Amino acid sequence: MRNYPMSVFLSLLLLMTSLHGEVLAQCSTNLRNDDTNIGIRSFGRQFAENVEVEIGNSFLLDCPAQFLSIEATFVFSEGTINEHPPLALGDTLYCAIRDQNRDSIMTEQIVIPLADLDQKLTFDFSAHEFKLDAGQYYFMIGTHQDRYGYVELGSEYTDGASQVTIDGVWYEQSLDTMFNMYWDPDSPFVPTKEMNWGTMKACYR
Repeated sequence: MRNYPMSVFLSLLLLMTSLHGEVLAQCSTNLRNDDTNIGIRSFGRQFAENVEVEIGNSFLLDCPAQFLSIEATFVFSEGTINEHPPLALGDTLYCAIRDQNRDSIMTEQIVIPLADLDQKLTFDFSAHEFKLDAGQYYFMIGTHQDRYGYVELGSEYTDGASQVTIDGVWYEQSLDTMFNMYWDPDSPFVPTKEMNWGTMKACYR
């Protein structure tokens, strides 16, 4: 029987331990933060200055994954404020996923399907066939119409914070947005991201 140096056995043991750790590592598939309704925060246009407001939250992906969907809870009022009417049946909302630099990666739109004042609506991102690398991201919800609505706020989410943009200027807020999101770490697509036009032009300067 051939004798192998102790260093070979130690190397094999280290490799097996490393592989075992990788096998045991589990990527999550969702975040759910809709168990508590704390309040509401407005978005769209509601102020006399006619500023455009987005509402959202930062969040954390724990491994590369294809982003599938995000669900938020909306409140649509019946009153006009500063001559701005409320969002209603047939109006359009958008949700943008942004990277840690707050650059847009992908955006989806939905049409408000019901006349109900309270609605839980889902933005479907599954048609974007690429993975996001693990890390921090933002989702931001808004409308391009001259209308306003509200997003419900939920319980504290440890790995993120509520975000508001006012005419493109970012502000981090107390409390967190109520949301559910889903992704697929086992997707066959490779990690990459789409570039907005400004980012693409910058690559060739």
